[in-house]
Formats: sequence, structure tokens, C-alpha cells
Amino acid sequence: MWYVIWTVTGKEEQAKTEIEKIVPKEYYDRCFIPQKKECRKYHGSWTVVEKALFPGYLFLETEQVEGIFFGLKKMPQFAKVLKTGEAFVPVTDEEEKLIRHLLGDGESVDLSVGIIENQQVRVTAGPLQGLEGMIRKIDRHKRKAYLQVEMFERMLDIAVGLEIVEKR
Repeated sequence: MWYVIWTVTGKEEQAKTEIEKIVPKEYYDRCFIPQKKECRKYHGSWTVVEKALFPGYLFLETEQVEGIFFGLKKMPQFAKVLKTGEAFVPVTDEEEKLIRHLLGDGESVDLSVGIIENQQVRVTAGPLQGLEGMIRKIDRHKRKAYLQVEMFERMLDIAVGLEIVEKR
């Protein structure tokens, strides 16, 4: 099962390194930070950069969440397993399915390509294909699509790369 670890935004990689050092490997299968590729304009040219898909969160795949919890208590940096009341709550099947769809075979959301037809977005390539109904807003200038999804028991806005190549 996947569990979400909350940490300080911008310190996800540092928290992942600490977890890999402090928490015994037999307690978890994988620790990862879902990334996204997006276009940024630097000095007049577009560059593809990778950023955290969920800033402030990383994921652990484990069946022994209690062992993870006690390991995290030893970390000098603040990190905790998300829970409801006293129970640790794994990522739901729907959330995991969506994240796996976005990530494909890797740990990063690739850029998508789309067109606008009759004021409607149609994604022609990339991980957003089939998820057009979740797109809340498009910023053509920044080449981003904003999705509104229910994750971690609340509504989140996620920005992912989308280039609109044509408007009809």
C-alpha cells in the first residue's frame, strides 16, 4: 500500500534521503517523490524542468506503516505519516490509480499536448489524455493545465505541463 509522508515544502528530497538512512529497508518497498515536467522560460528560451507533483509530500510503499511511523520519530527533520484520527490512512485505490496513470512507467508526469476545439480542450498526447474532464483551467502562456482532484481527503489543485498547439 502507498502511504503519504508530509514534510516541509521544498525539502522532499532531503526527507527522502533521511528516511532511506534512518528507516530500515525491510519496513518499506519504495520511497519516492512523484515529479512533473513543466516548461519554464529562461532568457527567452523554453526549458523543461522537473518539480515535485505534490509539494511537501512523498510516498512510501509499505505494509508495515507502524514501523515507518516509529522510524520517522527519529528523524531530525519534521516528517509524519498522514492519518485520520489515530489511524494511518493509505492512499485510496482511486488516488493510486490516478497517480499511476499520470506517472506512466516512471516517477515523473510527462508533458501533454493538446488542441482547443470549440472552446473545449482535447489532449492528443501525454498523460492527460482521457482526463480532460478534470482540467479546471489552462494557462497557455505558461504551458500548464490545472487539475482539481480529491487527494489526501481534500481538494487539491495540481499543475501539470500541457502545450496547446492549435486552436480551432
